[in-house]
Amino acid sequence: MLTTNSLVKGLLIVAYLALYGVFSFLFRDLVNDPLFHALFHIFFIVLICVTYDVLYPYMLMGFKTSRGDLPASRLGSLAALINAMHEHADMDSLLDFAGRALTRLMNVEKTTIFICDTLLTTGAENRHAVRGMRQWEPGLLDLDNDEIARSAYTTDPALIRLEGTNPLLLHARSQRTVFFASHCSAAVARELQRFDAEQGLPAHGEQALLCLLLPGGRLLQVGNRDDEAPLLHFFCLQLNIAVERIDAHRRQQARKEAIYAEKMALLSNLSATIAHEMRTPLSGVRASISGVESYLPDLLEGYRYASLQEPTRFFPIRAEHRDMLEGTPARIKSMVDQANSVIDLLLVNLRNRELDHSNFTRCTMAACVEEAVLTFPFKRDQRQHLHLSVGNGFDFTGVHSLMVYVLFNLIKNALYSVEAAGKGDISITLECTAQQHRLIFTDTGLGISEENLPHIFDRFFTTKNDGTGAGLAFCKRTLTSFNAVMEVDSVLGEYTTFTLDFPALAAEGREGGERVKH
Repeated sequence: MLTTNSLVKGLLIVAYLALYGVFSFLFRDLVNDPLFHALFHIFFIVLICVTYDVLYPYMLMGFKTSRGDLPASRLGSLAALINAMHEHADMDSLLDFAGRALTRLMNVEKTTIFICDTLLTTGAENRHAVRGMRQWEPGLLDLDNDEIARSAYTTDPALIRLEGTNPLLLHARSQRTVFFASHCSAAVARELQRFDAEQGLPAHGEQALLCLLLPGGRLLQVGNRDDEAPLLHFFCLQLNIAVERIDAHRRQQARKEAIYAEKMALLSNLSATIAHEMRTPLSGVRASISGVESYLPDLLEGYRYASLQEPTRFFPIRAEHRDMLEGTPARIKSMVDQANSVIDLLLVNLRNRELDHSNFTRCTMAACVEEAVLTFPFKRDQRQHLHLSVGNGFDFTGVHSLMVYVLFNLIKNALYSVEAAGKGDISITLECTAQQHRLIFTDTGLGISEENLPHIFDRFFTTKNDGTGAGLAFCKRTLTSFNAVMEVDSVLGEYTTFTLDFPALAAEGREGGERVKH
């Protein structure tokens, strides 16, 4: 059998002979000096001795690489592919990369990929089902169950499905490395032939076969395919490792989500019970204080009359104390209403429900800001950090009390940021133009890291030891209900800015002049 080495040596000899013949033909009629011809032969022998050791390895490598039967020449590219494959963190991107890499590595037209049903469906109803596999397409794993049910798999016959009893699928489940049609049963070989594939690469997760890759189609380069078995074996083992890693992470996330959903359901039921128990006494307090409010002016007037008649028995009430007493019922009712709003806030967060739009009214943002600053329970010298620039405010459609609580949350978080950083100030600015209605809330305290910034609006995400993570999620949901957009920009250690953009409302007249037209 003619080997590659013998063939390369023969080609080199032919090349030298051809070169010798060309030079001999050229010099035969031009130079007749015997000494010249002797020197020419010596020179040619030296040329062969010098160039043979250089040309032979390059010709050997180039010849073998062109025929595709030297796997070692592709080890460098294979190592780069494997390294890149392990950088993928989700199954969809991994399969897309592995399919393209295998197509290029095998020099074939395409790689058909099948994925197990367990990657597409969730829930206990699928745990004990006979699991089949369906042909994978980019983006399929991002669909939810309803979208998959409505996808092309129900109507497009070109998208193949392998049932759980398919011979190819049964064989792949028993393999942990690449298998070849020449070493399989006739039924498995026929299934591989359906996809013009000579081999299959199974990829297993923690408990079962998850993916099956079938490189096939017309060979783009002819060569010795048997020498590629070690490359395919190594590629398949690394693919199994990558798939198992992603599957383990997926299962861990699923367990966390299940535990989280169970806790949230329990917390939601508990919060509903507590809310009901709290609303009852709060309603009683509000009803009682309403009665006090109706009689309090007469009682105060009676006490004033009694103090005039018998000053030694009924001491006069100072004016500031009397004013405070007169305003007490209204303040108590306001606090009861605020407590009910807090209960509504917690229930909206826990149940993830939309706000009732029938309760929305036209509100003034400047009034919301002023009330939030006036009623927020500042401590010590905290108020001096806050600077307002309400200017020419604007109106919006929503709930006044909920907007006040949105500002409460922003103020509370900003104060924490400023105090934790030991520096900074807080500013609230209103901007009203024909193009935009905007509230800009900025603090120059701690800032937010790039890692945490995408998650700050997630429910119950917090970086504080005593935080609940409900505040910003409530703010985002509330503003979305108001048809407003809430965005954040932050640089760690420098600043955090929340921008609240509201839709423009129809212009209304105001006392003392016409409002700016929106």
